[in-house]
Amino acid sequence: MKLALGCVQFGMPYGVANAAGKVSEKETREILSAAHYAGVDTLDTASSYGDSESNLGEFGIKDWKVITKLRPILPECHKIADWVITEIHGSCRRLKVDAVEGVLIHHLPDLFSKKGLSLVEGLQKAQTNGLTKRIGVSIYSPEDLDRVASLFWPEIVQAPFNILDRRLLDSGWATKLEEAGSQIHIRSVFLQGLLLMNPADRPEKFKKFDAVWKMLDAFCAKQDKTSLQFCLQYALSHAEFQRVVVGVASKGQLLQLLEAAGEKIHTDFDPEIEIPQGLIDPRCWNNF
Repeated sequence: MKLALGCVQFGMPYGVANAAGKVSEKETREILSAAHYAGVDTLDTASSYGDSESNLGEFGIKDWKVITKLRPILPECHKIADWVITEIHGSCRRLKVDAVEGVLIHHLPDLFSKKGLSLVEGLQKAQTNGLTKRIGVSIYSPEDLDRVASLFWPEIVQAPFNILDRRLLDSGWATKLEEAGSQIHIRSVFLQGLLLMNPADRPEKFKKFDAVWKMLDAFCAKQDKTSLQFCLQYALSHAEFQRVVVGVASKGQLLQLLEAAGEKIHTDFDPEIEIPQGLIDPRCWNNF
């Protein structure tokens, strides 16, 4: 199963299309049970996702592969390598596991600072000590990987990718990582739900991209498929990616995704117009 379950909503409200807020404990349990039954084996979380790790630990996730992420380093922290070990131990304690599948650097400015080499040293030590199988980074842009690779080679890279955002492929980084044996986990396949929203529900500031929405609607209509089916299959169709991370707020949403994942549709999509870079980077949305 190529799908991985994003767990940020189990610990805090998240996503431009999320009107329900944080997922309830009861709903979280139903989602996890249904996902496990369907063969989903990977969970994506972080120590900064509210109480996501603790909630997962209460459910019991020893049969899952868990990817977690380090929180930003506080200014007063100086023994960085020791801090990394302490942080991973904390995640494992909350998750109620002895070790995790992967630990990612979540705040890249830490890696690119004077503390960066000590940060990598801590991750490598954690790996040697058996706290994690793989170490890597979570990025916003493939350009980040040019600097990351000068410090260490990531064994897992989590990056945005969707029908509007092909930067990971176009930059050549997907091929480089695959050839080196690194895992690529992609996120934002629905652009925080923006690609699935009805026009009437889409926030006003995104209506200036009307040409983009009309183009996508026309493509889906031509195939007689929903935007969910098309967006998910587009992500799943690329063999370079080992996992497609998706977040859900209910068991019903998960079942929809699982059904869409089984579809076989035409995914050869070539945008007819230029995609504004600000649209594909959520960090820019507050500037609209």
